[in-house]
Amino acid sequence: MPEHAAAPCAEIIAIGTELLLGTLVDSNSALLGRELAGLGLPLYFKQVVGDNQQRIAQALEQALARADIVFTCGGLGPTVDDVTRPALAAVSGRPLAEHPAALKALMARFARAKRAMPPNNLSQALVPKGALPIPNAHGTAPGLWVPCLGRHKGRLIVALPGPPSEFAPLLSSQVIPRLLKILPGPATLVAERLLCYGLGESSFDMAIRDLFEASRNPAVAMYAHGTHTEIRLTARAASAAKARAMMRPLKAAILKRLEGKLFSETGEPLESVVGGLLKQAKASLALAESCTGGLVASRITSVPGASAWFKSGVVTYENAAKIRLLGVPLFVLEKSGAVSKECSLAMAVGLARTQDADYCLAITGIAGPDGASEGKPVGLVHLALAGPLGVWHQEYRFLGSDRKGVQARAAQAALWLLYCMLINKKPPEIGEDRGQMEPKG
Repeated sequence: MPEHAAAPCAEIIAIGTELLLGTLVDSNSALLGRELAGLGLPLYFKQVVGDNQQRIAQALEQALARADIVFTCGGLGPTVDDVTRPALAAVSGRPLAEHPAALKALMARFARAKRAMPPNNLSQALVPKGALPIPNAHGTAPGLWVPCLGRHKGRLIVALPGPPSEFAPLLSSQVIPRLLKILPGPATLVAERLLCYGLGESSFDMAIRDLFEASRNPAVAMYAHGTHTEIRLTARAASAAKARAMMRPLKAAILKRLEGKLFSETGEPLESVVGGLLKQAKASLALAESCTGGLVASRITSVPGASAWFKSGVVTYENAAKIRLLGVPLFVLEKSGAVSKECSLAMAVGLARTQDADYCLAITGIAGPDGASEGKPVGLVHLALAGPLGVWHQEYRFLGSDRKGVQARAAQAALWLLYCMLINKKPPEIGEDRGQMEPKG
């Protein structure tokens, strides 16, 4: 760290022409920003630059003039347009040289895969002289830990690979632990994620604004994900036990205000929580999906061990399939339509008649952009659940979403209905995935 920097700050440079063209979305910077906030490392600027060595070098010069630590994302591959390495070398004052350990790891990776290494991959063993390669278990490009020399002496560049499947594990397993060792303050960081349903961003802000404004260490942050809301708590202390003890009063205050909205204190997605409850109750589930097209089944079966409690799923888009596979009466479809309370109830009950499952969940709706009619807008969704407590129905109106948004929100609402029934909490007839929460006081 520079001697003058009482409080170090960071900057991100996202590298890739595809980011500028909009063909790829920069999820790496979002993840990195959240992690830096948890570390208490201020992030004031972010740049996006294409695959051009001169422009990458210019971006690095600008960043190093105002930040103590600069993170680059991308451009470490073996192809001709991967030019982050030479730009790093030029700006950091460290010429590139072949790194024996990096070369050995690269050759070992290709040997394990029983593949011949193309000659251009050798460029990935080039490391600015005196810098450290950061081992990458998920790809061929190691990250780079580059302390600068010359006019930028005291500054640090951390270069990370662009693919999110490599970036994320490298950040969590290698970079964050290294940062904790050099940043001022306690060296142990503990984070906890609370996941909620039925909270709008603005109403939640009103509910916890005082806690957010007062929090430093421990700190609280909120992220709206569209289908749910995440509250992240972080604390830094000399040990994990002390960090958790510091968080306990803040967490208790938040949990009190989230009563009835929280479904996970461990960051587990709703399908995992529901799966755990079904397993605990030794209960089983069957699904009948229309507008979600199997999305709920996909989420359910993504949970390891789902075969122990998930029986079956059927996608019945056309009316004939609803009649043939679920026994939905023709008069229900003719009188009320496929997107109706009556049809969803008939789907759930019909599923219960044909499947040996404790809970039978049905979904029907209008995902759009077509299919709306008077009184039935795009986003109208009906859910029904047949279970040990009887048959339950909910209506949602997911307005303002595109087709994928309606489907995602409908799937989350369906899992929420099942969750509520599993914990013996009867939800309201009219559901609202971004419902209101009374402000504090």
